Amino acid sequence: RNAIGQRAQNKLSDFVCQYLAEGQIQARVTRNAGGKITEISWANRTLAFDRKPRFINKNIDFILMDAPRFAAATLEQPQRLIAFGELKGGIDPAGADEHWKTARAALDRVRQAYADRQLAAPSLFFVGAAIEQSMAVEIFAQLTNNALTAAANLHHQGQLAELTQILTDL
Repeated sequence: RNAIGQRAQNKLSDFVCQYLAEGQIQARVTRNAGGKITEISWANRTLAFDRKPRFINKNIDFILMDAPRFAAATLEQPQRLIAFGELKGGIDPAGADEHWKTARAALDRVRQAYADRQLAAPSLFFVGAAIEQSMAVEIFAQLTNNALTAAANLHHQGQLAELTQILTDL
């Protein structure tokens, strides 16, 4: 599962870096000792991967911050966290619905954490490698009522490019 998740994160990271490069926006990529991308920073934004804000108390796959570089203190300032996203890289159609349920629960926790602080929810994103019809209907409904800002199939280049543009333009 970790290898599948890492491939999914690499693909999303590559799209973000490519979009920024095409827009001639200087980006800085930070990797851990194992070579995994932990953050991408540009202008006054940082996209951090696999972080756990204490006020949410669960790991989030990616968080866009209003900060030129990652700082743990920023992670605990809800008003500086612009977007949250869940990324599910598994391609087994039989497990797709479970991946969506897990992602939806994580995004619901974010919404609730902001509501508990009487703050507007940030932008929320979902990227999945396998999206089945039943979950597509629910995802579309959330996009339509603005509960989700954007969603994409990880293997559909057009959808991923559009999500990346929305995310990096926030």
